[in-house]
Amino acid sequence: MAHLVRQKKTYYVDVAGKRVPRGTPGAKKVREKLAKWYGASIPGMGKKRVPLATDKRVAQKLLDDMMQRAERGLALMPDLSEAGQALGPLVEEFGGTVARKAKEKHTKAVTGDVRKVLAGRQLITLSDLRAKDLAARVESFVWSLVEGEDAVGPATAAYVGKHARSFTRWLWRKRRLLDFDPLAGMDLPSQETQQHRRALSAEELAALIDATDASTKAFRFLAGPDRAVLYLVAVATSYRSGELAKLTPAYFDLDADIPVVRLKGRHTKNKKPAEQPLPPAVVSRLRAYLAERPEAEPVWPGTWSERSADMLKADLTAAGVPLLVDDESALFHSLRHTYTTLLARSAPVKVTQELARHSTTVLTLGRYAHASMKEKAEAVAALPLPGAAVPTGPFAGMTRADLERVAEMLLVSLIASLGRAGDTPRDTHEVESGRDSGG
Repeated sequence: MAHLVRQKKTYYVDVAGKRVPRGTPGAKKVREKLAKWYGASIPGMGKKRVPLATDKRVAQKLLDDMMQRAERGLALMPDLSEAGQALGPLVEEFGGTVARKAKEKHTKAVTGDVRKVLAGRQLITLSDLRAKDLAARVESFVWSLVEGEDAVGPATAAYVGKHARSFTRWLWRKRRLLDFDPLAGMDLPSQETQQHRRALSAEELAALIDATDASTKAFRFLAGPDRAVLYLVAVATSYRSGELAKLTPAYFDLDADIPVVRLKGRHTKNKKPAEQPLPPAVVSRLRAYLAERPEAEPVWPGTWSERSADMLKADLTAAGVPLLVDDESALFHSLRHTYTTLLARSAPVKVTQELARHSTTVLTLGRYAHASMKEKAEAVAALPLPGAAVPTGPFAGMTRADLERVAEMLLVSLIASLGRAGDTPRDTHEVESGRDSGG
């Protein structure tokens, strides 16, 4: 039987009572009841709980109204005046709502995903969203995106489903064109299964810059030398692709005591102004690169930022740099990981966090700073453990093939020196036999 419930939310706090991410050392788990009442066990909605109101009496009245409609069979009966309403204009209206709080790129992504779902399941009018099997059909479509030749990652597919669900929720909560959100109970792919981004080594970064600088191919009208400087600035500032696309020469102050490149709050992800210092080597190259460019025009114009991952992948492949290492993939965001990883090796944690513009050091060190196996081995080797260390020399760490080549070179040198001394063995086999027997 339908009834009212108050759901609980879970979060974590530190000793000072400030919210912190899950897994933070010393964090305390807190469960708190929500202020809003929810309706549960409503006929036709399965286990879905519907948010109603913070006032219990109002919530009970809303629940009673929903029960009466359900009992009369009205919950799923379309309004004839609205049944034939096309979804296309509604998606446009929904996009305008999203644009009030999000950037243009995000708005395009959301509305594009909604249209993809509507086209994939041939949902044309409002009455199509009132079908009883709608959630199952959309759910199967979302899961199908992670299969086949044009498959996307689980996280990308999950976002497609979430954006479609935000559209139906908007139709229910804001436009009042649906009695409930028909996609509320969908089972979507987990976002935790996505491939992690990797950081480039200093050698891989140098290879990328050199190969791109010499490239004769353009990507969305962005030439190779332009992309090379773009990658250099990205890894020297940790600015994201969308932020780099907004930079103009006026944002660079190369003659200051500390050369910097600034961004206005409306161009950054967290809506806060940013000011990043520039390394001397990058300043030197930027002086020549920005010299003849209009002050108010984007340094890297065009639509490259919409496909920045594909652009970097192509240049990494041309440079001979692997895209996937230890289940970590190289995307444009990998340049931010590279920046943070290189900084973390020498700079204090707080400095690294602020330069990376992260809210917590947990995010900086836990997700963006990477350690190679060589660095781990060097750290372990430096541990002050008891016992005698294994002696090392010029041949330490060499493979068997390398040692055999060195032995052959020493053998040739030995034969040549004996020949010059007039004491050459009668047969090279004698020397080789001596080597094989340990002589």
